[in-house]
Parts: sequence; C-alpha cells; structure tokens
Amino acid sequence: MRGNVIKVFEKDDDDKKLFQFPDYLAVSPDLSTIYISDFNNDTLTLLTQEGRVLDVVKDNYNIYDPRNVTVDSAGRVYVCGQSFNAVSRLSPETGTVTALLGGQDVSWPRCVATSDRTGCLYVGMGDSKLIEIFENPK
Repeated sequence: MRGNVIKVFEKDDDDKKLFQFPDYLAVSPDLSTIYISDFNNDTLTLLTQEGRVLDVVKDNYNIYDPRNVTVDSAGRVYVCGQSFNAVSRLSPETGTVTALLGGQDVSWPRCVATSDRTGCLYVGMGDSKLIEIFENPK
C-alpha cells in the first residue's frame, strides 16, 4: 500500500462537510456502500465508493452517539448507540432503524460483530469490560 491515498471523502456534492467525527466505518458485502458513524452528528452516513451520499440516517434514540458499525454477509447493518445503550439494525433500503438490544440488555455497547455461522451478535461492553453474545433476531 505504501501509504498512497487514492480517495478522500470530506465534502458532499454541495461542498458541505460530510462529518464532524467519523468514528467507525464498514463496507457492504457487494462493496457498493460505505457506512460511517459520526459520533458528533449522531448520524450514520451511507456513501458510494465514489463518495456520493446515498443517505444520512439520524435516529435520536437508537443510534444516538453512534460508535461501531458492522455489516453482515446479507447486508444487514448493525450500529452501537452509546448514549442510550442500544444496539440497532439499519435497513439500508428503507432507512429504518430497529433497536435489537437496549436498556438493561447492554451496558455502554462499544463494538458489535456478527457471525453468519453462529447467528449471534457479539457486543463489547465498555462499561463492564465484558464481551456478551446474543442470539441475532432475523
């Protein structure tokens, strides 16, 4: 790689800054979409590989203070919302955010991973210093 930057995503087509604090990112299985969580804007931004904005998802409860974002092989997007202790799933087609875990289920979820093989969500809890494994609802 030798540190050669091939693209930079900083502004949208209207020359507005895309992010305040792009914290985590993930890429769709077909490589068509990049998902970026923005901790300061409380958003999840969907970009094409060329940097065109497909959508900016804001859900003040389920992805407030978003942290880690991951995508499974079917293209389902998962994001940790730190402030309200939520792990949610985003439907890229509709922009709908569905809470999967929250409140008493998780304590300060910091990162999430998914496994097609086990059908589970793996959640790192920053507050309790634990990794917890949950059955992933389909």
